[in-house]
Amino acid sequence: MEARLEHDAIAADPVLVIWQVGSNAALKHMPPDKFDHALSAGLDKLSMAGVDVVLMDSQQAPRIDAAPDHGLYDAATAQQARQHRDSLFSRNALMERWKQAGVQGLIGPDNLHHSDRGYACLASVLAKAIIDAADDHVSVAVEQRR
Repeated sequence: MEARLEHDAIAADPVLVIWQVGSNAALKHMPPDKFDHALSAGLDKLSMAGVDVVLMDSQQAPRIDAAPDHGLYDAATAQQARQHRDSLFSRNALMERWKQAGVQGLIGPDNLHHSDRGYACLASVLAKAIIDAADDHVSVAVEQRR
């Protein structure tokens, strides 16, 4: 993730980066402390570039769930979001709510990636969360100007 950050994100001069982390680290058995350090360094780089960040934790999927200590990466992601004052969009928590509601068919046949339906549902909820946050930010700014 460190190697791609500069080329795939910062070089494009974005206003916002939605950075999904943790899944590959869990699947590749990356040491959790190395993941935590790399994530913190990446968030520092994005902050220095003036980029707003929404961190997204890993999905619930059989291949992720089978990875030992997969929850450590989501915990580190949440902690780094708090420390860097970035937003956290918990895909894991969202998928838990979907599971409790009996929603099925969100993970594709590889038991890892979302199905088309899963990506569409995720995109819809994430877009609404970003729009709501932007509306709240604008409302606060307007109130402060009064």
